[in-house]
Amino acid sequence: MNKRYKGYITAETMLHHGGNIKTGSQSMLRRIKFYANGKFVEIPYISGNAMRGRLRRLGMFDLLQRLNYTIENLRLHHVLFSGGTLTTVSTKDSGTIDFDLRRKVQEYLPMISLFGTAMGNQIMAGQLVVGNMIPVCKELGTGQYSVNEFLDWTYQTRKDDLHLEREEDEQAQQMLYEFEVFVPGTIFEHSFTLLQPNKVILSAFGHLMSLLENSPFVGAMAAVGMGRIKFDYPELPNSDIYLEFIEQKKAEITEVLKEIEKKV
Repeated sequence: MNKRYKGYITAETMLHHGGNIKTGSQSMLRRIKFYANGKFVEIPYISGNAMRGRLRRLGMFDLLQRLNYTIENLRLHHVLFSGGTLTTVSTKDSGTIDFDLRRKVQEYLPMISLFGTAMGNQIMAGQLVVGNMIPVCKELGTGQYSVNEFLDWTYQTRKDDLHLEREEDEQAQQMLYEFEVFVPGTIFEHSFTLLQPNKVILSAFGHLMSLLENSPFVGAMAAVGMGRIKFDYPELPNSDIYLEFIEQKKAEITEVLKEIEKKV
């Protein structure tokens, strides 16, 4: 049975997740078109992929720390942290799926089961579906105020410090770039869906949310004071089953990671 967690995310600082629309040195928020209240409207939002990527990095880094495991293969890093890459295999193996390795990954690496990955010539779909963060607003009939009230512009500066490209007496150039943001206090509707999860997977998701609570950032430029959030989802699972599983299966998990390193 699928499990869905629906809740709200509140921006505690400015939030930005850039889209494809840029005008000179300005970067606008991503937008999605809705049909609501009898008309089409474009609503800025934070992509579910931003949240998913954040959770993936938190979960995989935490796993490696608990195992005291050091990655020595760049492709394993891609498998864990960025969804992997499909690689060319020999003609005789092109249609072959390594079911034994696939079974081991699904059995011993709940984080990969949650997020999915690509290994060699095979793709493993993830069980975690992350929704977009959609602002509560008047246009969608979910709030009192227009979405435009929750938008603002801010800026950063960047200095050219490449001395080799300047004359001896030439001053460093300072570049100003602006970007659109959601203001602090913006509330977003959001949801997570887990597809046919078992108890370990549910607990692994609960652990992810506790990691996010301890490092509550999403979107761009957290290093300069942006992207901090708080969230409210009712009845999230706890981490106990997952953490106990990792502690009991350390040796098996480590061996699976080593096997992946040899084959990717």
